[in-house]
Amino acid sequence: MFLCNNITSWLWIGLIGVFLCLIVKLFETSPVPNDIPWVLKRKGILGRAAERFIGVNPVGFIHEGYQKYSKYQKPFVLPSVTEGDEVLLPTDQSNSILFAAETKFSFKSNIMEFFQLKYTSWPLAFSEKYDLYVKVISKDLTETLKTESVAISLNEIYLYSAMEKMASRMINVLAIGPGHSRDNILLSAMTHCSNAIVFGASIIKAFPSFLHPIVGPFVGLVNRYFELVFHSRMKPIIESKVDEQQKAMYLDGRQETLKPKVGVLLDLLIQTGLRSKWPMEITSMCVLLDILSHPVEGKLTKLLQEEVESIAASSGGVWTAYNLGKASLLDSAVKESLRLNGINAASPTRKVVAPDGVTLANNLFLPYGTKVGIPQYALHRDEEFYPEPDKYNPYRFYTTNATAAERHQNGMTTTSDKFVVFGHGRRQCPGRWIFAHIFKVFIAEMLLNYDIQPIPVRPRIHRWGRFQLPPVTTRIAVRRRKSKAPIPV
Repeated sequence: MFLCNNITSWLWIGLIGVFLCLIVKLFETSPVPNDIPWVLKRKGILGRAAERFIGVNPVGFIHEGYQKYSKYQKPFVLPSVTEGDEVLLPTDQSNSILFAAETKFSFKSNIMEFFQLKYTSWPLAFSEKYDLYVKVISKDLTETLKTESVAISLNEIYLYSAMEKMASRMINVLAIGPGHSRDNILLSAMTHCSNAIVFGASIIKAFPSFLHPIVGPFVGLVNRYFELVFHSRMKPIIESKVDEQQKAMYLDGRQETLKPKVGVLLDLLIQTGLRSKWPMEITSMCVLLDILSHPVEGKLTKLLQEEVESIAASSGGVWTAYNLGKASLLDSAVKESLRLNGINAASPTRKVVAPDGVTLANNLFLPYGTKVGIPQYALHRDEEFYPEPDKYNPYRFYTTNATAAERHQNGMTTTSDKFVVFGHGRRQCPGRWIFAHIFKVFIAEMLLNYDIQPIPVRPRIHRWGRFQLPPVTTRIAVRRRKSKAPIPV
């Protein structure tokens, strides 16, 4: 009886704590200027709190605000309890922040806050080595990983689980080369670290900002453990590769220069891998679901198979960036899925870091600390730019017999102020070439070597705040194509 009463008491204390945190979050102050309209136009502190509460599911807000304000080149405020209020700019004003200097509108500062990296990861690996991190991940790495055989007969597999393993293994191959893509301890540590960053940041942001220094270190302990596992597993691999490189290049004395940097290399691998894995596995799942649920009479899968078979036959099955660049239909099918299923409905985002704030060309003043973003969800569904915007059209970016220049212009990694999945301007996603390469290699190998059963109805996308996430319980039926041998990659 005493134990039951004790548990009940703690549950009540927890519920009261959650309620108090929510109340404080609703009434937290915001640096957003008062003269920028909010979608519901509620006035006063109670009205703002109510709007933040309703804004827990912001997709409707984004669409409504885009139609009311963005279409008329006016900014509006996207309220949020967890992410903080954010100013969403129309197209003609967005380039002013996307091409601005990092000292005015900071991508790095927003990422640090978004993932709560001060608590969820080693801060030195990202904040002090940020520029080196961008250079590392932005290299167009083309070494890829061959997909694993599942069976000869038709088998059902959980798609999300398969994507999670694929993303971890491919990132391992990209980062440290082949030979360790099936190290289960290493892969498990990477997966747990990635999840700990994403979910740990969400837990921390659920508390009022003044409690972050108290809550953050405790939440971060989970990720610290898995990062230590990752470090211990990776350190001998990195040291071995450094030694091999020294011997191959006959550089006397270089060992003393490189050895102290092994820790930095490990931190960089954690940062380049963990935040890359999560969007990679989610996006790969969305792409496959869109392709497999496309009407059978459209013969999309057959046309994609013919395209990749033709390229594989002429290239010997070597998936270099050049060879994959010929897969125009595959590129278009993936880009169209990205347009519809961008993970963040309000992205890219920057944070004003100029101490005195910034005044835009239209005299809009944004004080220090203001978050500024793009209404991506609504922009990518604007009929003016994309006819039948809610329909998945895999041929939208496809041109028959396209020239190299046309393929580049329509390519998924080419950003614009109308296509911002990978951002635009100065701080575009540094890993977009890696993502594009992995997406296309994975799907090409699946189409070449497996029969995949179509999905009659596209599973509904679930939303977590501004984030669009696919259903994790979805299964697909696959089997090895007997007439096709695996092509080396």
